Amino acid sequence: METILEKVQHHVLKTINEQLPKEYLYHNYNHTQRVVKHIQELIESEGLSTEEAEMLEIAAWFHDMGFVESFTYHEEHSVSLAEAFLRSEKYPEEKIALIAQLILATRMTKEPESLLEKMICDSDFSHFASKKYEEISDLLREELKQLGIKTYTDSEWVVENIRMFNKHHRYYTKHAVANWQPQKSKNLLALMKILKKFDLQEEREKRRKKEEKRKRAKEEKPGRGIETMYRVTLRNHIDLSSIADTKANILLSVNAIIISLSLANLIPKLDKPKN
Repeated sequence: METILEKVQHHVLKTINEQLPKEYLYHNYNHTQRVVKHIQELIESEGLSTEEAEMLEIAAWFHDMGFVESFTYHEEHSVSLAEAFLRSEKYPEEKIALIAQLILATRMTKEPESLLEKMICDSDFSHFASKKYEEISDLLREELKQLGIKTYTDSEWVVENIRMFNKHHRYYTKHAVANWQPQKSKNLLALMKILKKFDLQEEREKRRKKEEKRKRAKEEKPGRGIETMYRVTLRNHIDLSSIADTKANILLSVNAIIISLSLANLIPKLDKPKN
């Protein structure tokens, strides 16, 4: 006769295989298996009772099953699916309530309180301490892209991972701190080295573009011979304009003298009646 854990495992596997969209490259059965494996590791280290261990494992199996319903609020969907299945198996209601509480503890905004909540949270992020972290992380990045949630460049993804490591995650259980934190720190250091490499590449690219811009400006700038021709032409134009102005001034002066003499001779003659 199957135990409740065996029934849960078979049910979760069947549901995920049949209903989970193919775009879920990270939140799939492999992730669930990894979480359950590390839950078992923590159970052994903490020496939980058989009853507590069973509820914790059931919560681990169901914690991401809600993705078959929706990406958003998947924890709530996971709770609903877990409650429906466990009730169909006549599982005790008080245990179902605790399992629901453990599943909801995996929300990003939730700070775990009890030991069991801390254990499932640590297991959910056990991949932060994996030697294959980069490979696992790429699956999540591609999943977000496939689902149309967000597309990250290489440097943006590294920055997002570093931010997650530094600001939004920490291990809670003694076992995780002692055994998983060292590898997590190595993974963080590797991410920071990658980011530094990206920064150097970006700086080199900026310098390259600046140099290209300078070269284009130099190529577009007229040569010395053309500049000299423009200067000579401008000087000649100014000289010609100056000569024309001088001639105009002379003509005006001559005309003024002629008019003055004419008026001087003409006006006295106008006094005689016969004129």
